[in-house]
Amino acid sequence: MQILVQHFQCWCYSYPTSTCLTTKVTSVLTHFIKSEDCSVCETDFPKVKEITDKNNYLAYYIQADEMAEAVGQLNLYTAPVVILFYNGKEIHRQARIIDFLELDYRIKQTL
Repeated sequence: MQILVQHFQCWCYSYPTSTCLTTKVTSVLTHFIKSEDCSVCETDFPKVKEITDKNNYLAYYIQADEMAEAVGQLNLYTAPVVILFYNGKEIHRQARIIDFLELDYRIKQTL
């Protein structure tokens, strides 16, 4: 999982603003969004990273407090949030309480 917000920003700015958060070179993508001082986010992050790494799935970590543009474009109202994209379209979203078995299942469906 790419955990540097700066890497995400560089990737994002190479595309038009309206599509930068959902378009990429390959067809599948995961975003893990967390906020500062969120204990649930800190607990869930390693588990989500393990699932994405195990499935060799492209994933980005977004610090919501530092990426206001992402919060607006992705309609984020809470944290943590995991969003799966397939061919540029959102196919799955989980917020606050993340079901890791469901997340793993959804990722495997796209592979």
